[in-house]
Amino acid sequence: MQGYIFLCFVMIKLSLAIVCPPNVCDNVQQQPLDCKGGVIKGGGFCGCTDICAKVHGEDCQITSFLGIPNTAVCDEGLTCIPFLLEGSATGHKCVDSSLVGEDGETPLFVSRRGMRCSTPCQRKSLLCTFSMVVYEGQWFAKCDSLGNFHPEQCDNTGHCFCVDRLSGEIQEDSKVLGSANC
Repeated sequence: MQGYIFLCFVMIKLSLAIVCPPNVCDNVQQQPLDCKGGVIKGGGFCGCTDICAKVHGEDCQITSFLGIPNTAVCDEGLTCIPFLLEGSATGHKCVDSSLVGEDGETPLFVSRRGMRCSTPCQRKSLLCTFSMVVYEGQWFAKCDSLGNFHPEQCDNTGHCFCVDRLSGEIQEDSKVLGSANC
């Protein structure tokens, strides 16, 4: 076991010591970039290629390992900070630098329920429902862009029915196999 730990330690140290040879970029061709944000000149492996900067909301922290460069750098005006989803760390995201605290490490707290589960429809949607149980007639809400129920909803047996757009209350007499034409 100690040999394995020592080998891992040596591999990590070697990855940090990789030096790019002088002519490594001679035969490297820059692929065309279609960036949403800025371009980082020489940001690719050994500085041979340009890479796209990450924009607001994109993952941004990849640790360098075995000579692989960090290609997840935020665009100008953005900072890479820890991203937490309901208290669990899920990585790092690029955010506007003005939102970052003085420590430069202020975590970005995002609650899945707070963000997308605020309306009755969103709470009944598959995104916000955490259930390991599947039963006949189970349905998950389909919501419009405002978070209200689509008038027609369908369950897992192929039966569709009409619902109230705000409350999601089912109009029981409307339940049919196939489209309910609400």
